[in-house]
Amino acid sequence: MSHPEPTAATNSDTAAPAGPLAEYAAAMAKVRQLVDAGLVTPEALGFQSPVAAAGPAATLVPGERITIADLATKTLDGLKGGTKRTYRSYIRFLAEGWPLDVPPEEKVYPGLGEKWADEVLPSHLEEAL
Repeated sequence: MSHPEPTAATNSDTAAPAGPLAEYAAAMAKVRQLVDAGLVTPEALGFQSPVAAAGPAATLVPGERITIADLATKTLDGLKGGTKRTYRSYIRFLAEGWPLDVPPEEKVYPGLGEKWADEVLPSHLEEAL
């Protein structure tokens, strides 16, 4: 009995994954490749179309978008006594930049005040350090 020559389909490198979970993971990887290549859209797969104008976290957090400057003001208005004294300088630093009492073009750190709260990334906070 003769065995067929190895091909891409029978090559041990492309052997079928073992078990249903591995098969699912392989299928998901293939779908991600197709989406990344632009050959399939999330809408074609039955997912809702993202609304770019609503921002990245629009579906995660209900309500109106808020800038860091407005969020800082709202937060400071809600703090009392010692808590406000403790955190006011940190909140203002993140929102308004540093030093506080110079024009924006002279600031060493510009602050996050004009950014939408849902757009702030860990790297933006690391920049403040």
